[in-house]
Amino acid sequence: MILHKEDRLTFLIDQHRVPTRKFRYEPWMKTLKEETFAKMYRHGGGDIAMHKLAYKLAERNHRVVMFCEPMWYHENIISFKSMLHMNSGDGKGMTWFLPEMMQFPLDSTVSVYSNNQPNNHFNTDYNAIWMLTDDYDHSNWKNTKTEDVFFSYSTWKTKKETIPLKAIHYSFDELYKTNNGRRKGFCHFPHKYTPENYDSIIKSFDSDNIYDWKWSGGIDYLREILNEYEYLITFDKHTAMTYLPGLCGCKTIILNTDDDSWPIDDDEWKKLTPEEYRLKHPHRKYGCAFGIEDIEWANKTIDLVPDHLKEMEKEDDKSIDNFIKFWEKKIGFKV
Repeated sequence: MILHKEDRLTFLIDQHRVPTRKFRYEPWMKTLKEETFAKMYRHGGGDIAMHKLAYKLAERNHRVVMFCEPMWYHENIISFKSMLHMNSGDGKGMTWFLPEMMQFPLDSTVSVYSNNQPNNHFNTDYNAIWMLTDDYDHSNWKNTKTEDVFFSYSTWKTKKETIPLKAIHYSFDELYKTNNGRRKGFCHFPHKYTPENYDSIIKSFDSDNIYDWKWSGGIDYLREILNEYEYLITFDKHTAMTYLPGLCGCKTIILNTDDDSWPIDDDEWKKLTPEEYRLKHPHRKYGCAFGIEDIEWANKTIDLVPDHLKEMEKEDDKSIDNFIKFWEKKIGFKV
């Protein structure tokens, strides 16, 4: 494939995984090892962010290249599908590769990599590494250049100086309130930062586990169950499940714990007050309790969530506009 120079930027989005919303389970998938299946098909928050950024850049009339089927189609997105190569039989040794060569204009192309797998496959001069998780030592980074620029999705810990860049899919058309009456008590979403003994911690809440919502009916099923419950419990302060449930009228409780199995950043996490948490994470300003003692705040602010998230989306869009302006200025690109 040859991409000729145009009067716009070209963004290579280093994203290879199949979107969950396009996923259809097939019998042959039973033969895959669990780790292999996860790498090929399970779609996490970071993957969704990469797809959303691609769509937002395409909306702004830039050419975008992805290496899997896009989650949101746009005439400015080129889907150049990559293939998975199995280096070993244990499901761990896997690399993505392109089935054919690709040429692009180096002087107007920007590669966008997540910090989970920053590897300049395309040997581009202009590279954006997007911090989508905590990253302390950068030991997995390959072929990066000193002039690479770092952007951050959230308040992730890193030694690099970063520029804000946010692209969230808020699911306004898919998550909304349908139940204005009585609700059940608690459900929970065990995700990152969940301690090993979380069952004993939440036992008194008599909570129902909804972790399998993706495989039980997807976003439509999630809307139904979030409209059934009064509260959702999680231990993960970064997950979208701290604010998206509010669109369905379900308040979120982020539990803190003194358990020794608590994972990284526990000291800072435990010292945060609810007010400090909301300042650091403005998307969780309403309908979200930072600790069980903060539950009254979630109760009295739950109805403010939809309008607040729409304002947050406007702020996210400003960060994407600034991202484009940054590269136009750095490259010296003029339309």
